[in-house]
Amino acid sequence: MDASTSCRVTYTNPLTKETTVVELDRRLNLGRKPRKPGLVIAADDDYVSANAIEVKRSPDGIQVGNISTHSYIEIRTSQGLRVVFPGEHLVMPTGATIMLRGSAFIHRIEIELADIEKRAKNSTGTKRLVENFEIAAERRPALVLLCAAHFFPERFGHSPLKASEIAKMLSAQGRCVTAKAINNKLQRTRADIEAHTGEYIDDREALVSYLVRFGYVTLSDVRAQLAAS
Repeated sequence: MDASTSCRVTYTNPLTKETTVVELDRRLNLGRKPRKPGLVIAADDDYVSANAIEVKRSPDGIQVGNISTHSYIEIRTSQGLRVVFPGEHLVMPTGATIMLRGSAFIHRIEIELADIEKRAKNSTGTKRLVENFEIAAERRPALVLLCAAHFFPERFGHSPLKASEIAKMLSAQGRCVTAKAINNKLQRTRADIEAHTGEYIDDREALVSYLVRFGYVTLSDVRAQLAAS
């Protein structure tokens, strides 16, 4: 990964709701009492290893290593969910969500690559898929909520939200929309991607994977849309 790429590591304490944001330099250790440079996770929870996770830059992206003495971690990327056991690591070209289990809470660590979001967005409120092709702004709220479970599986489960759920959430924001209209937006987006890129999008899971993998829906997008609900 290019040294100029900005990588941000974010942790929100599930008990105090206090959020800590660290800009990754070369490497970062996370745990109950991590080596420097470090980010403290669950300081009073002996179930969490003193050094549980190592995040560092690599030529191919971000490398996340499980350096815990006993506990596995879960890493959710655009390619799906991976379980990483002690001594193992995973290299990712894009951002990810890391789930670390404690005795009482699941600790969530977000890794975001800032330049991916910057490249994906333009100044018109739409997001570019390929050259001369954009997702219409009026479809974006539905597509962002479709991806909510990818970033927040502990809240929404491991499957994309149903059209009826998306419609209900958008209706709470004052938008008059039906489940049928949501399905139409999703289907048109799938058809557009296939027509312009040649990539076959066979279901909602594949659509979520595509949008997240290429940075067209990001963690920041989902947070903003949920906050509006």
